[in-house]
Amino acid sequence: FYQNGRNYEKPFESTIFKEDNEEYGEKGYGHKVCGNCVFTNDREAADALIVQNTILQKYQKEYGITINSSVKNNRFLQDEKTKKDFPPFENRNQSQYWVFVNYESGAKNIEIQSWRMPPLWDESFNITYSYKRDSDIVRGYGSVQNILRDFYYDHKTGESLGLSHEEHLSKIIDWKNSLKGTSEKNLHTAWFVSNCDHTDGAVKRWEQGKKMMEAGLDKHLLGEGKCFNGPTDRAFSQNDIRKSKWTKMRFYLAFENAIHYIAKVAPPNSFIHAEQFATPADLVFYMNYLWKNDTAYMDYHRWRNLKSPDIKTSPIYIFIKKGLKILKWTQSDRDMYDWCRICRLIREKRAEKINRWYKSVMKFWRYDVHDECKAKATYPERIKNIDENLVEIPIH
Repeated sequence: FYQNGRNYEKPFESTIFKEDNEEYGEKGYGHKVCGNCVFTNDREAADALIVQNTILQKYQKEYGITINSSVKNNRFLQDEKTKKDFPPFENRNQSQYWVFVNYESGAKNIEIQSWRMPPLWDESFNITYSYKRDSDIVRGYGSVQNILRDFYYDHKTGESLGLSHEEHLSKIIDWKNSLKGTSEKNLHTAWFVSNCDHTDGAVKRWEQGKKMMEAGLDKHLLGEGKCFNGPTDRAFSQNDIRKSKWTKMRFYLAFENAIHYIAKVAPPNSFIHAEQFATPADLVFYMNYLWKNDTAYMDYHRWRNLKSPDIKTSPIYIFIKKGLKILKWTQSDRDMYDWCRICRLIREKRAEKINRWYKSVMKFWRYDVHDECKAKATYPERIKNIDENLVEIPIH
């Protein structure tokens, strides 16, 4: 892998995925998972070029690639640096895969980049990696197994806490019910929000919340942030979070600007989808029902029985580092595992002798979204006219 930094000049430091890489204190990303992939400084020899879209957009801006300039003006395409960074396909390493990476929502600035993207660049990508469920590699967030390890094992020693699945669930509901008998006994929902009107999406989110409060949620809501005149600059540690009353809430309002974000951050069957209810009042009614019915509420925690038999030792899920029997999974660890999946996909396609690319990565990222997200946007005709975007053909 070769990952470009700002202006495509600052590569990743070299990291080697080996079955037992003591030099980096990592273990478990061996050939069975990754294929002994390496982050390298040698762009030409790399099997994959990692292109982060956030950096790509900065690059476009710095080179004066404004709306429509990609269509009307090819000046920047003749620049020696841009030709080096984005060479015509015939001048590229033909066996190299370009990976389009995005960590943010495609709903942000939804139409602008589609017009800025030169067709030559737009058709350069072979693999997509993002939170979207139609990505080649879907970027998850965190790890279910990591959450479960916190409950079933001591996070410092790795020793089993001896809890059965039923005892685990009982511990959770006891904690959720611990506000009973206190002055905050009626609270069951938390919402931390400070942006009520900076964007169209923020306005819609706040309007949805207000309708729910008007339907009776206000009596059960723990609200914090500028929208509730309660801004806070607190930085929560893991211990602070575990002890706070926020964790005693049964629900947290998370109105995202992309439907697929839900699957990115939430385990299966662990959330209530607001759009499944005809009105905000119906949603509040259902939340109040779950507040009073422990059995029905705990159905949303049944995913906690997905504990892997090798939860402590699986090389796919955890890093084992010197001095620790068990280690907290971080998002960086999760991303490293995803790089392994990208590496494996490349190996598989090469073994199948398949050549693949996207006719337009902007169609995938900016156009193939929910109709509501692009209702006011305009797009180049070349994007809208593409039917089958991903091309896969045998190599003869």
